Amino acid sequence: MQYQMRRSKRALPEHQARAILEKGEYGILSLQGEEPYGIPLSYVVHQNCIYFHCALEGRKIDCMRSNPSVSFCVVGKVQPKHRPLYFTTLFESAIVTGKAQPVEDIEEKTLALVELCKKYFPELSPQVKEEAAQSARNSMDRTGVYRISIDEITGKSNIPQEQEEG
Repeated sequence: MQYQMRRSKRALPEHQARAILEKGEYGILSLQGEEPYGIPLSYVVHQNCIYFHCALEGRKIDCMRSNPSVSFCVVGKVQPKHRPLYFTTLFESAIVTGKAQPVEDIEEKTLALVELCKKYFPELSPQVKEEAAQSARNSMDRTGVYRISIDEITGKSNIPQEQEEG
């Protein structure tokens, strides 16, 4: 079921929502197992997928096995704003819906782990690629990698345009 955004004037075009997703530091993965479950994750966007690493077992894994439909939320800029008798928060966010699947292919799993390292350790470039690949190979048997195939991405913002560009 697709819902209409209540404050549709704040809706962002897909390319802006994707930019928020790509530059985000972390996101919240929402799952439905026996009970709803949300968990913060480090992640990377590569092509039209979100990748994250995890343990090989646990509540998150159990939820994704029983129901691979997930939601992933990233909050970008947040700025409190006040003037007399008015309090609000300026913000931007992106929400993805999709399916989470374990990555079994060793090459794709290695690529995902390397891309994660490149995102979170940009100061180590250019050696990060080779070091990350070696690290991935060393931990392959104890590291899970999941891919969220993006079915839909929406974004919302109440930051005035001139502030976004500044």
